Amino acid sequence: MRKITLAEEQVKYTALPAAFLTEDQGSADRFVVVHEAKVIGYFKIYRDFSNQLQPCESHAIGLRKFAIDKGQQGKGLGKETVIALARELPRYYPKDDWLYLTVNCKNVVAYQCYLKGGFEDTNTFYLAGPNGPQHIMRHPLVN
Repeated sequence: MRKITLAEEQVKYTALPAAFLTEDQGSADRFVVVHEAKVIGYFKIYRDFSNQLQPCESHAIGLRKFAIDKGQQGKGLGKETVIALARELPRYYPKDDWLYLTVNCKNVVAYQCYLKGGFEDTNTFYLAGPNGPQHIMRHPLVN
């Protein structure tokens, strides 16, 4: 897990592995992304995302701190992971109907990954991010 490396331009949009492991998770659950028996990434799911982000459906969880090792990028693994989320997360969060996220408007690669993974842009923006405006995106969870 600690061997995961991020490209310099990614660091401002997510957490480095040490911070991902140590920062207080509050209402968040940590997950790792495994490919061919190797940890290649990670993300957090925030259980109270609908209380943190408006406008947001009331039965929603939030995806944050999503990262794929820079050596594994460009292979479609990020998109595969995003697609799998809507299918797998209902097992852990059966009462929730939506998965939300925010992605920085400057982070075009991540934005495209989320679109290809089935997220829709709500055409609203989160404006309180430290690196500028962020698209608010959502994906229905398949129960």
